[in-house]
Amino acid sequence: MTKLSRRGFLGSLAGSSAGLLTAVTLPKAAFAADEAPQKWDQTVDLLVVGAGGAGLASAVSAAQHGVKNIVVLEKMPFFGGNTSI
Repeated sequence: MTKLSRRGFLGSLAGSSAGLLTAVTLPKAAFAADEAPQKWDQTVDLLVVGAGGAGLASAVSAAQHGVKNIVVLEKMPFFGGNTSI
C-alpha cells in the first residue's frame, strides 16, 4: 500500500476541483470550435492564456476578488495543461 502525504492529497484535490469547476462553469458553446464568431472584437477585464492549474487558479481567484469579465484561452481540446500530466 502506498503512503499518502498531505501535500499529495491536497495537490490531487486541487487539480480535480479545478477540472470539475471548469467543466461546470464554462458554457457548452466555449467547447464548440465549429461555432466560432465571425467578429472577434471583445474587451475583457482579465485574459488568462492557458487552462492549466495556474491559469484556472488565477481565473477563480480573480472572480472571487470581484473581476466580472474573465476569458480563459486554451489551445488544447482539454483543460489541465502540465498539471493534468
